Amino acid sequence: FVQFKANGQCRKFINSLDKVNIVSTESNMESYYKVSDLPNSGAIVPCHVVADYKGGVTIENVTDSPNNHTRFVVFKKNNKKVLEMEFPKKNNSVRIPAYIMPSTDRPGILFEILECFYKNIQMQGGDIEKLKKDIKNRRSKFKTELKAEKDGYIFIDAYKTGCAGVTLGVGRNKTTDSVCAEAGMILLKRTGDFVKKGETIMEVFGKNEESLETSLLQLKNAVTYQENPLKERKLIYETIN
Repeated sequence: FVQFKANGQCRKFINSLDKVNIVSTESNMESYYKVSDLPNSGAIVPCHVVADYKGGVTIENVTDSPNNHTRFVVFKKNNKKVLEMEFPKKNNSVRIPAYIMPSTDRPGILFEILECFYKNIQMQGGDIEKLKKDIKNRRSKFKTELKAEKDGYIFIDAYKTGCAGVTLGVGRNKTTDSVCAEAGMILLKRTGDFVKKGETIMEVFGKNEESLETSLLQLKNAVTYQENPLKERKLIYETIN
């Protein structure tokens, strides 16, 4: 289990795993609690989350950047070995993302927000247990996979992928079109990842068989391959005063 943002910060480690099913969660605390519910499972979480965890840590510092001040670790239930955490020295020059957090921020706050979301659903007559069962299970029976056509580093065009989503039934071409809640794509790889020929890039779910055939052609056209790693792209192009 790994929180969606941590997933992006620990890609090298995640890509090195073999025969492991990666499940994205909404928060680090959700990943933490999932391990208690499921045997033979593990989670990637910041080390402060498991500061009081008695089961122990399996692997330390699995983040991509050695200068990331958030130290991610892997732990599992009933693990006997506890590894020491290493932190950057104070004088090290570091480059890290900056997030503005309220003074009330603390481990577990995202999990509490999710619980508030569930309460909101309940107050409006919704069935929370049914919703939880539907998470990651509500999928169209019309399914296919986009496979890598060759070895290389991939670039996924977001606009072309979005157009393929409309074909699948995720969006509308006109206001009178219906939307299929079971349709969509699960991206197993992202721009910049290295893939081998035949490896699954994404799972694709459509409103019907015809939508799968058309969208698969669109998605193949959305993915390009190159031999060398992609150059880092700017996240912020310009700051407007």
